[in-house]
Amino acid sequence: MQTPQNNRLSPSASAARHETAAQRPDDARWICRVLPASGALRQPWRNGGGITHQIAVWPPAAQGGDLIWRISTADVAQPGSFSNWDGFERQLWVTHGAGMRLTDPASGAVTLLRQGMSLDFPGERRYACDLLEGPVRDLNVMLRRGHGAIRSARLCGAHTVDLGTGHTIIYCVRGSAQVRVADSRSTALAAGDALLVQQATATDRPRQAVIHGQDSTTECIAIALDCGTPLPPDPALPGK
Repeated sequence: MQTPQNNRLSPSASAARHETAAQRPDDARWICRVLPASGALRQPWRNGGGITHQIAVWPPAAQGGDLIWRISTADVAQPGSFSNWDGFERQLWVTHGAGMRLTDPASGAVTLLRQGMSLDFPGERRYACDLLEGPVRDLNVMLRRGHGAIRSARLCGAHTVDLGTGHTIIYCVRGSAQVRVADSRSTALAAGDALLVQQATATDRPRQAVIHGQDSTTECIAIALDCGTPLPPDPALPGK
């Protein structure tokens, strides 16, 4: 039986969106965009078995062969098989519900993935999924193979996290949180909201975000996409 991981990003302590440059006015190195839960784009699964709620994608509005990465959620209400995402690395978090039993059709290996746990796997691995105790909601991360690495962590309470060299997504699973990136003012996130942080220019300054949960029940997942060099800025965002 495979053992999922639940913490890889070590913490050191579209619709209308709020956008802000997260540095001094003359030194805009970070750009932040709030992605409200209400703005998630509904899309059918590739295998037709359900609906994905797309939180963010890069490049903006990318599909198919243009896609570099995608962050999304899905409600899984019945057993089934995963879609084929050949050429991508995937990471799956169970955020709500008891969990799922994943069986590798090639090897027969079984992985139990419970709430708060995550699993990395190649996109062409079409797991057979059985639910442990009813429906679950999951958070999906997909990154095209060869375009960097995924670091992530499940965070409860207050933490400081290192940002990715390309994009970082801070997703509020439950409760509410205040997030401050570099010298920016705090941004409020409610359950289901996400904050997309983009490194607009190279910097040797500390790349960190401070997350303060409303209380001990607040839970966030931070996903850093390390792409080696800063990605080109989204022209729809402010900043230099």
